[in-house]
Amino acid sequence: MSTRYLIGRLGQTVLVIVIVSMMTYFFLSVLPGDAVTAQIGADAGGFTEERLARDLGLDKPLPLQYVDWAGRMLTGNWGTSIRTKESVLDALWARAPVTLQLTALAMVISIVIAIPVGVIAALRRNSWVDRLSTTGAVAGVALPNFWFAILLILLLSVRFEVLPASGYVDPLEHPIDALKHLLMPAVVLGMAQSATIMRQMRSSMLEVMGQDYVRTARAKGLSGYRVVVGHALRNALIPVVTLLGLRLANILGGTIIIEQVFALPGMGRLAVQAIFAQDLPVVMGFVLVVALIVQIANLVTDLSYGLIDPRIQLGRGRS
Repeated sequence: MSTRYLIGRLGQTVLVIVIVSMMTYFFLSVLPGDAVTAQIGADAGGFTEERLARDLGLDKPLPLQYVDWAGRMLTGNWGTSIRTKESVLDALWARAPVTLQLTALAMVISIVIAIPVGVIAALRRNSWVDRLSTTGAVAGVALPNFWFAILLILLLSVRFEVLPASGYVDPLEHPIDALKHLLMPAVVLGMAQSATIMRQMRSSMLEVMGQDYVRTARAKGLSGYRVVVGHALRNALIPVVTLLGLRLANILGGTIIIEQVFALPGMGRLAVQAIFAQDLPVVMGFVLVVALIVQIANLVTDLSYGLIDPRIQLGRGRS
């Protein structure tokens, strides 16, 4: 990988974060109500509306408000929650492990389900296995996450009492209990993404299996396992890896709803509470963290191409 390519990708990351932050800041500013009204309605502490607006920096034009906010963010001052008076950085830092654990487990579940099923569906094209997996993929994409979550709660928590319906346990204290609390929400998030990944894996595998080098490997008398694993699967994974970076963004976005349904104390639930309270500093902090995680994941995805296929040389203009 060339240094120019790496610098370009880092510059792209910064640009995306800036654009996302600007769009979010300006969109939030046009929502009904404002932070001053919310603060006075909750607890003004004897302050007037003008005094609160001045303290929050909301008496300036909107572009200047954004510039002031961005300047504070660059110096590490992410502001204070209007609702709880807690440091935004501390609030996100305390809740980030819950969301990251849920996201990681959901991603693992989606990969473990999608890749084997996609490969088998491609190798058994037009069979009952292929039709069943395709139908399942369509259903996985169509089912709303919150409906699937409620269905699992009714089935596994209320009916059979196998898994807890809500709450969170620190995995460092009780690993088994922590897994039980995260398993259902992770399955809800992972199943929705596995449907899309499986369809891409099937299509990619079908395309690769028709290539000349695969036919040549078969003509040499190699076993079906060596042909699939040694020749076809590695090349079929390249477009799937690209999709995984995009699916991570969907999983992170899905945590906003799923953390509410399962009462998980993560960043997504904090963001929902902040939105209803017009708590702009917390919402902006959450958006920046998610944008940064997604951009890092996309960069890691690009770097992984060289590991899957050493012939790919990122940033050198050839493969």
